[in-house]
Amino acid sequence: MSRTDALDRTAEELSEKGADGLRLELVRRARSFKRTWVDMAEALVRVRNQSAYKEWGYQDFNAYCAIELQLKPATVEKLTASFGALERHAPRVLDRDGLAQGIPAMDSVDYFARALGDPSAVPTKQKSQRVATPPPEVVDDLRKAVFDEQLPISQLRKKFDPILKPKTDEDARLEQLHKTSACVRRLAQLLETADFVEDDRKKSLLADLEALSGELDSVAPKLARGAA
Repeated sequence: MSRTDALDRTAEELSEKGADGLRLELVRRARSFKRTWVDMAEALVRVRNQSAYKEWGYQDFNAYCAIELQLKPATVEKLTASFGALERHAPRVLDRDGLAQGIPAMDSVDYFARALGDPSAVPTKQKSQRVATPPPEVVDDLRKAVFDEQLPISQLRKKFDPILKPKTDEDARLEQLHKTSACVRRLAQLLETADFVEDDRKKSLLADLEALSGELDSVAPKLARGAA
């Protein structure tokens, strides 16, 4: 059964039981939230803040979302966090109709919130890590790109990652090492099927490549610690 079919069935069952309007509305919005994620997120925030899910027989908000709305905790967190970012940083976007005035993608809003170090947009395991606030001119450019130009996440990363997450020398060395390791593995794979190389020579080359691959693997953890 697809996610949409499951939600249709849930909506029908709840309607037959006489469920309240808000509960039915949540199921309806869950079915189409990819088109109107802001509407879905707004309703989720309302349910969470009012603890309405408890009246519906659920003790936990995430359990309600997973069972009744077929939404994973990570999706719920991103939805509610991105909506909170809109409320704090671009409340005017909430008044847009989504047609004449477009609504930025959820991933783009999430990118904006993380760039500003918004606590609600940072995963729990990373909350202890301090995020440097970008210069005002960068924030203004990013705000325009997300909320006015509505650039997709791929373009945002290409344009702003070098500014927000500049690579250190250690990062560059680690990236080069990964590329080198991949080339070594690829060369070994090609060499194994190369029937134009004499067996003895092939065996010697493969042994050298295996040794080189091992050396690179042993260096990787050290470079990774330096880039962290």
